[in-house]
Parts: sequence; C-alpha cells; structure tokens
Amino acid sequence: MTINRLRDVLSAIGPPPDARELSEMLWLACHISPSGERPPAVPPVPPPAVDEPVDAPGPLKPPEPAAPRPPEPLTELHPRPDPGAEPVGRASEVLVPTAPMLADPLGVQRALRPLKRRVPSRHRAELDEDATAARIADTRLWAPVLVPSPERWLGLSLVVDTGPTMRLWRPLARELAETLLRQGAFQDVHLSYLGEKGHVASTPDAPPQDPGTLLDASGRRAVLVLSDCSGPHWWNGRAVRAVRRWAQAGPTAIVQPLAERLWRRTAAPTSPGLAALPRPGAPNTDLRFAPYDGAAGPGVPVPVLEIAPRWFGAWARLVSGSDPQPAAVAMLPDRPSGAAPVRRERELPIAERVRRFLATASPDAAELAAHVAVSVPSLPVMRLIQHRILGGSGPGQLAEVLLSGLLRPAGGVRYEFVPGAREALLDTLPRPEALHTRHVLEAVSAEIERRAGTSAETFRALLPADGGPVVLTAETDHFALLTPQARSHLVPDPMTPLPSPARPPTLLDLADVPLFELAGDGWPRHPRPTVIGVDGEDPVSVDVLHGEPALPHGLINGPRAVRGALLRTLVMGLALDHSPSTLNFVFVGYNGGASFTELGQLPHVAASATTERTDSPPLGRLPEALEAERERRESILQNAGVTSWDEYQEAIASGRPLIPLPALVVIIDDAGPLLHARPELLNPLAELCDAGPAQGLRFIFCSPNDAPTPPGLSGYAAGTSASPVGWAITSPSFTSSRRRPAPPSSPHASHPTNAPSSPG
Repeated sequence: MTINRLRDVLSAIGPPPDARELSEMLWLACHISPSGERPPAVPPVPPPAVDEPVDAPGPLKPPEPAAPRPPEPLTELHPRPDPGAEPVGRASEVLVPTAPMLADPLGVQRALRPLKRRVPSRHRAELDEDATAARIADTRLWAPVLVPSPERWLGLSLVVDTGPTMRLWRPLARELAETLLRQGAFQDVHLSYLGEKGHVASTPDAPPQDPGTLLDASGRRAVLVLSDCSGPHWWNGRAVRAVRRWAQAGPTAIVQPLAERLWRRTAAPTSPGLAALPRPGAPNTDLRFAPYDGAAGPGVPVPVLEIAPRWFGAWARLVSGSDPQPAAVAMLPDRPSGAAPVRRERELPIAERVRRFLATASPDAAELAAHVAVSVPSLPVMRLIQHRILGGSGPGQLAEVLLSGLLRPAGGVRYEFVPGAREALLDTLPRPEALHTRHVLEAVSAEIERRAGTSAETFRALLPADGGPVVLTAETDHFALLTPQARSHLVPDPMTPLPSPARPPTLLDLADVPLFELAGDGWPRHPRPTVIGVDGEDPVSVDVLHGEPALPHGLINGPRAVRGALLRTLVMGLALDHSPSTLNFVFVGYNGGASFTELGQLPHVAASATTERTDSPPLGRLPEALEAERERRESILQNAGVTSWDEYQEAIASGRPLIPLPALVVIIDDAGPLLHARPELLNPLAELCDAGPAQGLRFIFCSPNDAPTPPGLSGYAAGTSASPVGWAITSPSFTSSRRRPAPPSSPHASHPTNAPSSPG
C-alpha cells in the first residue's frame, strides 16, 4: 500500500492526517509485534540422570470434594403495611435504595452543550496582561488595560409545578435540578415553584411572589417549566398566564414527565412541526413555527419537551439559533379554552380499560404494568423494576402505567390495583405466573443489592425481626429477597449495640432528614407550644409566638455544647410546627455560626449574619436592617386595618385574602460577649425588643453562663426582672441562685427552666 492510498483510507473514516501523523503511525506500526507471533519457547531442560533406580510412588488419591456450602439465608423485604390490617409478626424499618427517575442524566447534559458558550460580561472586567505590558512599553504609564471577563451566555430558571398531580414527580424534579446544575452550561440555575394560583415561590410553602420576579431585563435567561399540565390551575388559565409572561421575555419550554401520546389529554396539547428562532436566545414570541399538518393556532408558542436527551438537544439547538428544528409546540392562548380533563374512561368496565391500555400504551409501559401486577404496586418498587428490567425507559412510560386507570393512590408512594385489574393483566402474561413472579423478584432483589450502600434515594420498607417496633401484617407480601451482604448495608451490624427501642429519635437525630418528609403533607396551622424535650416523664414546651404579649422574648443560657443542642432542638421544633409562611428565622452570631450547624438549609431562614469577629460590618448594620423590616411590617398592618401581628394572623385564619406575614424570630448567639464588645448595639436592640413584638418580631438571646455582663446588658441578655424575657432555659449546671427569676406575672416565666433531661 502506498502513502497516498493509506492517506485516502484514513481520510474516509475521519479527518485527513498530516505528514507528521502519518510518520508517527508508520513508526508505531514498525515497533508493534503482530498478535500472532509468539517468542520462541525455551527448550525443556532434561532431568538429570539417575544412577540407581528409585521406586516410583503409587498413584495419588484424588482429593475428596468439599462439602457444598449451604445457601445463604435470604431475608424477605416487605412494604409498609396498611392501617388496620391483620398483624402476623414484628419487623424493623429500614431505608432501601431505589432507582433514579431520570434515565440518562449524562445524555441530557451532553444534549445541552450548544448552550455552553461564553460572552463578554457587562459587569465584570479582568486584566489583559499583554495589552497592559504593551501600553507600559509604549507610553511609560503604569495603567492597567481591563477587558470584559468571559461569562456564561444564559442563566436558567427551573420552575417546578406544585399542583396536586405533581407530587409523584418530586424525585424527578430534584434529579433534573441536580443534572442542570452540574452541567455547567448556565450562569446560574435558579429553582422556583409554581403554585396553584399562578404565583412562584422559592420553596413550596414560602410566601408567593409575582411571576415577573423571574424575568431578566437583559433577556439572557431561559425558563424550563417542569409540569404535567394537568392541574386545575392549568385548566383555569392561571398557570398559562405565568408561562406566557416568561415566554414573552425569553426562551421558555415546558418539560413534560408524561409520554408524548398523553399530551393531547392535558391543558397544553401540542402539534408537531419545525421551529426556528431568528437570533440566539430570542423570546418565544419571535418563534417561527410551521406545523406538519395544518396551521398554527392563536397564542404564544411554547415548545414541550419529553425528558429524553434528543428532546433537550433539539431545544438547545433551537435556542442557540441553529437551523429549523423538529419540535412539539403548544400554543398558549390569552384565555383558557374552557376544556376539562378526560374523565369518561373511569366509567368503562375493567376488562375494556385493560384492553384499551394494552392497545394504546407503548410496549415498555405495557411490559411494566405486567411486571407490577406480580409485585408490589409501590412507586419506588416500580422504579426498581423499570430500571432493572426495561433498561432505558424514562418517566413517560411510568406515567402511562400510573395514569392508565388501572391503579389508584393508596397513600404516600403506595398504589393499589382497582378491582379486577391485576387479574386481567395476569391473563396477558406469556409465561406462567409463578415464573414471571420469580423473574421480577430476582430482578428487584439484584437491583437493591447493587445500590445498597450507595448515595441513592431511599424509601422505607420492613425487615422481619423478632421484637421489632413495627407490626408486620398478612397483606404485606415481600417484593425482594436480600442476601446477608445487602442486608448489612441496610441495617446496623447485629454485633453493634443498638439504642433501646423504647427511645424515640430526637430532633437532632432527624437533622439530616429532608424537612418535607418530616412535615408530611403540610404544617399544622393551629397555634401550639413547641415541645423541645422531656424532663423525666413530663414534656417541656416553649410558646415562642403566642406566649405572654408583655414578655415575648426568650433566653437560652449555658455552656456552648448544651446551649447549641438546646438551640438546634428549639429551631427544629419550630420549623416542624410552623410553615415558612408563618415563621422565619434570622441567625446572628460572631463565632462562625457553629450553633446554627445543619439549620441553614431550612426554608424558614430569611437571613443569616454569622461572622468570625465582633467588629464585622454586618453586625453593625443589624439594628438598622431590623428596624427597616419592622417599619415595613408596620405599614402592612396599617394597610390591613389591624394593629398587631396576632390580629393579622386571625384575619388570615378567618379567610381574608391577605399576603402571608410570617413572624420573624431573631436568634442572637453569644449575646453576652457580643454586646460587651459592641455596646453601641445595646440601645437599638433594646428599642426593637420594646417595639417589635406588635409587628411579629421575637428575640431569643443565647449566652454562656460565665460571660461578662456589661452595664445595661443584664436586662436583655441576662433575663432579669427588668427585661421582657418571658421564658428562659438554663443548663443543669447553672443554678437558679445565680440569676433572678423573671416577673411572676407571666405564667411562662415564673421560674427559670432547667434544660430538659432528654432533648427533643
């Protein structure tokens, strides 16, 4: 073969090589031995001659085969029981890993690469070293040359719908947000939640804000709305108006967890066609859309994406100003169409429902339904089956099964088949039911064993255990069999001493559990004291918001370790008892925020001023910021025609359409040393303590018991009779003789309260 022929062959399968690359290829080929050649074998050395014959040993006896090892005992894994079922035993609760909902996160990240471009920044500049050196050489002036810094082209707002039908897609929202954040194509990824009234919020229970807060004046922000477009706020037009507003300002798309075949049944049906933008990052109002069939209807065009890499790739190329891309576009009108969701299929006989589902569903969805029929219809178990058996199927196929009319919710992540549906699906199996059940059981068990011990999302299940704290019922059939190795990753080692089963977990033990899991479907709305522990058998509670009006503030006093535990317990208890629209926190401290460890992620935290030094500027600006907040609250109360925060909350409870005004609990850690070092803060804080309770401000002072007490501090940070401190918690080592009791007029503060013997 000639050099030219070799170059032609290599050019046909890739970029044409240059002379250097050809030389290196030929040199490497000369120094690589062909795989068929072997080095010459070394001739065997003949054994030495033996002068005298030696008796040859007899034939060796074959070793006896080892006794077969007994099979490892497998442990059944059961779902959590239904209330009221017949008990058959005891079990312990474990956390079992489940499979992700986002089937191909790496594929989604690769698909968004067209958006990974940089542009000159409008606000930040950097030093151009070459131009600066040239200027100094030419002009002898040491003046820097600054040029705009490169930055990411687009920012991204991911808006998650919180409608009643979106609860099961919460894990998908978390996975999608993490995938977009790790992709690195955007300036920032801002997560918001779309409420049922068309407003947005930073958390599902945070105060609502106008949808216009997501708009960017520069036009360099894209919006992705994760929604199934099936909630009532989509049919009445409230959600549509918010999406139209974002689409008129920048590139906007709807990310649909449902399969494409189900979109026609939602409030945002689509039409397939070709879409193009006249320039990169243009708003949707400039989108040119040509349907494959017919003409586009009136309204603002919004692309709808299935959660798959090819859909994200087409949208990324569309936003980046590429050639016309295939797209499914929903035309969002100015007024709702007045249509209603489809409900007639619920009236069909079950056999007809199964027949229609098998005729119209995708092959993966039909197969998944058959697998679920021989297992447990729980959402985490369905995800395990889907990931292990069906491979690359996504949330769309799971949605087809959940919305088929063959399942109905049974509380939490559990579902149940409607009467007759399981039997009708089992009749469609191509193999005996016992073999199919064994196949699904082995697949789920293998997937759990593969994910055990990893950082995967978990769900609660039951392991049979004598004397366990949970009742095992006859209806909770097992869905997996665990080996001892997998079981060891789910429960502690049997040789490790366990805490007494009679001891419930404390709030500090639950600090790592997501707050929405602890709060369940919502926070209690009725006022009640916050339980922070027990003293013997009596509960210890503190009423921070609705205590004595004349003594609204509190004090926590003791060594740092005890004080920090009491403070975190109190904050966790308040967060569980009150939603972010009812209560907010402000954390203040100069020790780096050690006492507020694990509390910064709470959705209730409005601000945090934790520094390393007492002379930090944020601490000096604290009274001014709190006074501005107090005046803002006073204006809101006046506009509502009430005089106090308590009256405002009563008006909201009675049904008046008022914006939420959460109480603001300001927690100042190391208050004694802080105010001793910064005495200029004492009088402004004292005035806020006097005037702030009417506007919903509450102060909690935390101080060590051996801290110096500067003049004037004893009233507000030491809890004397001259202070408005209505309750106090002290450590057991700090006796009441070292401080005077609070005024006896308050039922909450007649005596200093010792720290509970068992924190909550």
